[in-house]
Amino acid sequence: CAWGPRRGGRRAGAPDFASGRATAALGARQPRAALAPLRRVLALEPRFDGARLELARALAAAGDLPAARREYEWIARQGASEIARGAAARALAALARGAAR
Repeated sequence: CAWGPRRGGRRAGAPDFASGRATAALGARQPRAALAPLRRVLALEPRFDGARLELARALAAAGDLPAARREYEWIARQGASEIARGAAARALAALARGAAR
């Protein structure tokens, strides 16, 4: 099945399951492990600002600053919520400060 095997009554590829796996990976300081689940979530729900913010955060933590910047810029331009756009703007400013060092 396209969703993958069932785990605990839920499909392993479902957005909420994948998002939970990504959050656990980030909490365990394993940002690279969070990338694939977050990309799966965004493939299913491209306007999910929370997942896109987490993806940008994971990319930055993994050292891929250009990709993180692209995700934050996407949110700043197209994010559905003002809160997400504000978070992206703050992250972009932080990235710019880090690049200026």
